Amino acid sequence: MTWLSPLHLAAAAGVAVPILIHLFGRPRPRHVRFPSLRLLRVAHRERHSSVRLQRLVSLLLRCLALLLLAAALALPTARTGWLAALGRPLGATAVLVDVSASMRIRMADRTGMARAREAAREIMAGLPYASPVVLAGAGASLRAVAEGPLSAGQAAGLTAGLRATDEHARLRECLASALGERAGGGGSAVLITDGQATSLGASPAARLPRGAGLIVVDVGAPAGENLAITDASVHDRPAVRGRPLSVDAQVRAFGNAGDRVPVTLMYNKRAEDAATATLRPDGLLSVRLGFTPRTAGVVGAQVRIPEDGFALDDRRLVASIVRERLRVVVVGDEEGTRFIRTALDPFPPGDERSTIEVTRVDPVALSDADLERADAIVLAESAGLSPEALAATSDAARRGVGVLVYVGPDAPEAGVLAALGLGGVEVGDAVTHRDGLALAEFASRRPPLDAFAESGAGDLSVARFTTTCSVAVEEASATALARFDDGAPAMVEASLGRGTVLLLATAPDDAWTDLPRLPVYVPLMHTLVHYLAAGSSPTTLDAFPGEMAAGRLPPDAAAPEAIGPDGEAVAVERVGDAWRFTPDRIGTWRVTSGEEDICAFAVNLDPAESDLTRVADAELRSTLQPMDVTVVAADDLGRMRGALARPVDISALFALLALVTLAADAAVVHRGAGSAGQDG
Repeated sequence: MTWLSPLHLAAAAGVAVPILIHLFGRPRPRHVRFPSLRLLRVAHRERHSSVRLQRLVSLLLRCLALLLLAAALALPTARTGWLAALGRPLGATAVLVDVSASMRIRMADRTGMARAREAAREIMAGLPYASPVVLAGAGASLRAVAEGPLSAGQAAGLTAGLRATDEHARLRECLASALGERAGGGGSAVLITDGQATSLGASPAARLPRGAGLIVVDVGAPAGENLAITDASVHDRPAVRGRPLSVDAQVRAFGNAGDRVPVTLMYNKRAEDAATATLRPDGLLSVRLGFTPRTAGVVGAQVRIPEDGFALDDRRLVASIVRERLRVVVVGDEEGTRFIRTALDPFPPGDERSTIEVTRVDPVALSDADLERADAIVLAESAGLSPEALAATSDAARRGVGVLVYVGPDAPEAGVLAALGLGGVEVGDAVTHRDGLALAEFASRRPPLDAFAESGAGDLSVARFTTTCSVAVEEASATALARFDDGAPAMVEASLGRGTVLLLATAPDDAWTDLPRLPVYVPLMHTLVHYLAAGSSPTTLDAFPGEMAAGRLPPDAAAPEAIGPDGEAVAVERVGDAWRFTPDRIGTWRVTSGEEDICAFAVNLDPAESDLTRVADAELRSTLQPMDVTVVAADDLGRMRGALARPVDISALFALLALVTLAADAAVVHRGAGSAGQDG
């Protein structure tokens, strides 16, 4: 028997009150001798001894009643024996089963989930029929399976239906939810888990009840080695049909695993690329693979390594929204934009090889409608832009549409530069160079010019610039990505909202430079346009099963919905201009608004689930403080029946005994009073 409120046992000190009253509370009579009353002395002695006995019995009963009431206030509990049979259950017994992905690992001839189901069935079979119970799966959140008294048959059927999910468990949060909300703040809990350390991490927000009993049933096995793909993402944005995409993947060794690891990228059920790297024990390696999407829409690929004992983390999905082609608006006259348009789209109209759709607009005719669905804007000529057209271009840049500004014979005015986020850039007069300048300094370690850092990608330094405009960059908000060999900036980058703005200190045609006539010009223009269009490309996110994913909706978007791997639509919560929902399994998901895909998901296993390191018993008790934790191996359940029994509140039994004692005292007092009346 234990006491939930032992401080109330101090009330037992009140037993001194009736004792003191008994000893000092009765008045002491004066003895007066009357000769005529001497004959009554013998009868008085006989009656007095009877009264003294009744008073002593009454004193003992009153003391016992006070002691019983003090014990009732201290909230006594019992787990087994006849006392437990006479009490009421103290809250519910919460039986939580770890349903995280690591429970799928096979140990000997069974998975951890199979052992957990067997343990849950044995535990629930040992609970009385009328006992309240909460059976729940513990993953990223608590999922109640059943609540209330369950028969043995019902319990067996419910435990057999438990299945491991794709989620990473957050067991501390699930325990706090089970004991705080569903079990009424009391009771006890049984947690059946494989003891994975990462699933028992401390969370300050998850408060566990002090002193509550917790039995942790360990169904795990010693942690083994594990190789896992912990990350994979598409490197290039935006994704366009027919344009190669790079995928960066990370492979990690947990435990002492380490060897030469083949990594394969699968697309449309075919191996598109592969690499083999040497992975050190407890090490991490990065691999870049590539594939070329052949269709538009939401496209998924998969990075794989050879399967081991935990196959779920030996593959990882990537997803991207692939466009049929980019939409580029080129602002300028027919002749001045000829090289730009030819470099971006050299194919006849309607040719399937074209990946960029170019629309030319005169500066004086540029309108909101021209920019509404643009991915990038090339301002070959800015003179003649109306204030409305300039404002529309600035708004487009703020929502993610990149802008490429040329400095030609008609240099952009300061107001144009300021509206496009280039307020810290000053453009001077045109300067002629008899021998021509060359590009001599590049930011070759960052996009977009990193594409030309490797040999064979094209040499930009061979171009000659006979005329340039002097450009001065005054503020840190703008960065010179390339310079001429005289030190003057040749390419300047700035940001405006979600968009990127690039300024080229040359003319858009071949009047100032021979660059448009060189082979490197075509890949340069494609690289710049794709870099600028990245801000307007649909979002691609990484998500984990059971974890909430969220994003922003485009203006005037219709009601969003999520489409799962099986094509089934799932409702999405809309909060203002944002959406959010929780994917429940691994796969490629997408969020749509009307007929438009606004986001693609690669929902993968949480990398924390790949670390199979087990938590030590001492660390487990420390993590689950302030609960009273007992760790039991699954094979020892039979010997832990007493510890697994739920606590029973027997305070009512003590209170009842106190009332019975007081009633007995009243009977004794009444009988004594009757005897005194008869003697009188």
